Amino acid sequence: MPECVLTFNSPVPMDRLDTLCRSLFPADAPGAAIGVLTGDGMRYAKGFGLANLATKTPFTPQTPFRACSISKQFVCLLIRQLEHEGKIELDAHPSRYLPELATFPPRLSVRHLCQNRSGLRDYWCAAMLMGARAESRFTLDDGAALIRSLAEPMFAPGSQYSYSNGNWRILEWIIEAVTGRLLPELLAERIFTRLGMHATGWGCDTGIALAGNIKGYRQTGAGWEEEVTRLCWSGDAALVTTLDDYLAWEAVLLKPDLAVLPCADTLAEALPHPNGEPGCYAFGINAWQQGARTMHWHGGALRGWRMVQMRFPQEQTSIVVMLNRTENPSPFAMKIAECIDIKTTWDDVEESPRPSRHGIAGAYFSADLGLLAEIRDKDDQLLLDLGGEAAPLLWTGERTLANASGFFRLEWREPKVNIRARHFGWQASFLRLAFRDDHALLAGRTFRSDLLKSAITFSDAGTALSIQGPCGQSDHYPVRALAEGFVAFDCDRALDELPPGRFTIQISQDCRRIEVSCFLARGFLFTSR
Repeated sequence: MPECVLTFNSPVPMDRLDTLCRSLFPADAPGAAIGVLTGDGMRYAKGFGLANLATKTPFTPQTPFRACSISKQFVCLLIRQLEHEGKIELDAHPSRYLPELATFPPRLSVRHLCQNRSGLRDYWCAAMLMGARAESRFTLDDGAALIRSLAEPMFAPGSQYSYSNGNWRILEWIIEAVTGRLLPELLAERIFTRLGMHATGWGCDTGIALAGNIKGYRQTGAGWEEEVTRLCWSGDAALVTTLDDYLAWEAVLLKPDLAVLPCADTLAEALPHPNGEPGCYAFGINAWQQGARTMHWHGGALRGWRMVQMRFPQEQTSIVVMLNRTENPSPFAMKIAECIDIKTTWDDVEESPRPSRHGIAGAYFSADLGLLAEIRDKDDQLLLDLGGEAAPLLWTGERTLANASGFFRLEWREPKVNIRARHFGWQASFLRLAFRDDHALLAGRTFRSDLLKSAITFSDAGTALSIQGPCGQSDHYPVRALAEGFVAFDCDRALDELPPGRFTIQISQDCRRIEVSCFLARGFLFTSR
């Protein structure tokens, strides 16, 4: 499909969008494919920068791209179609279709898997506690075995949201069980061929180079370095497409043609939270609402490959950003939205003056959630760190704070911080922990997990650790003090992207057990024998 630039109904000069994109993506650096689409068929698709630095191959709308977790929407459409055909019941337990999953929580349903409400721990995070390194080989069989072992949930299915990639591997198995066909065959037949997505396919092994030897990169102090990945995935993230092809998908979701793509109008139906508030994650997409306006969005991420799509149903407009480098694409998408006069639907947050004095920084723990929250004051900017990407906070009152999107709202009542996480469907009280350096409690110790079949060994001073397990021997991680009974290590590069981030280690009073948790995978027990 040739590159084309068309004019929007609103008086938005395309040269302004071109100028913005050229300023964002230098011609001699890893690049981007940028798409903007309207429901009446108007389309902007252009590439900027390079797809391969060594060969100076330009990034174009026809460049093959690892769309990663954008795959989840496609898998969910198959689920909805099979539901419509009477072959899958959304509220059935997965064991109806896969008897070997009878050990999974009895209240678990297919719908919970589709909407990240299963409570199951993320298997990519768990793999890092099994000795994996960022460049380790990790096969489909490795993933299947690990997912089946993680049957015990972090919370009751349906009670809250937590992103878990393994949900989509289970959905893949269900689809294949009820149809007797492989997932890539069904996707090609039911979606790709129907939409003319002839350059789109399923790339399970990330160690195999894409057509044209397209590369993904990360920026280091010395410049750009090629990212190397050797993992295998499928239902959770294996989509390989181009911007030109992907815009055909966006077009049919903006203005569903059910004769071409049955059930294309059903992916935004989110299960409400138990407190009655609207759910924020539907069938493989985030569904965010502000008043009468909605935004459907999702990211895709692997080291070297980052993507985001933002779909605005009321404005009948989609924005797509594909980057072949390890960098958050959402700020670019939001700048493009601003350029074409579209407002994102995050909650409005009204900033107040920063109090002249405050002592909110510290570590806080919620025993109910098994989560530790760090509030850090860095360069005069408060950050909320639950273990993933830290969220910058704004003061909204003398004792209230929020992040810019409204995902998190905090009320500080010493010694507690009450945190409302609208996106995740929980509100909890976190109690401040007293600081104490507990490195010495772990010095020279080894702790083992029967579940993960791995061991964590601490250095003689307790200030570093390494992990030995089925995935190999990990890197050496520095260990930092957090609070009385807690230390942590940071996993900033991993098999998958985004990485797990902070792993919190809670030490038992007798020092014979530790509980290791990150935001997406909590409560792994290791014992010292």
